[in-house]
Amino acid sequence: MIGGQVARSQQMVVDGPLAALAGRYSASAEPKMPMPMLLLPTEAQARIDLAAAFRWAARLDMHESIANHFSVAVSNDGGRFLLNPVGRHFARIRASELLLLDASHPAALQGPEAPDPTAWHLHAELHQRLPQARCILHTHMAHTTALCCL
Repeated sequence: MIGGQVARSQQMVVDGPLAALAGRYSASAEPKMPMPMLLLPTEAQARIDLAAAFRWAARLDMHESIANHFSVAVSNDGGRFLLNPVGRHFARIRASELLLLDASHPAALQGPEAPDPTAWHLHAELHQRLPQARCILHTHMAHTTALCCL
């Protein structure tokens, strides 16, 4: 998903606010341009954007609970993705701390820098099955969780 739109064909025309985003990741920033099915930012830009999303979520109070995690795919097939590390407060996550994971390597769940197992299984599966889902935000906001428990 890019700017609220999912590319469903080999090419689509980009205009409006989406054009500015597309311009950041392409050589041409013309208001209307053909675009490949998935326009991928560099891993470095994806890290910066995802870290900013964590900080913004903290500003909106969408961070105080357990097992909240965000991810962004950095490969066309969704197999490689960035995920927040365990135990870091959303307001303090830095781009350099995001974990680069491979959905086909469950060995990532071993070791001192291992991601939360639930987060890895959820995001790895979703990114592999839905490669068009470039960014996945999973939160347990207090009011939503309370409503689900009724």
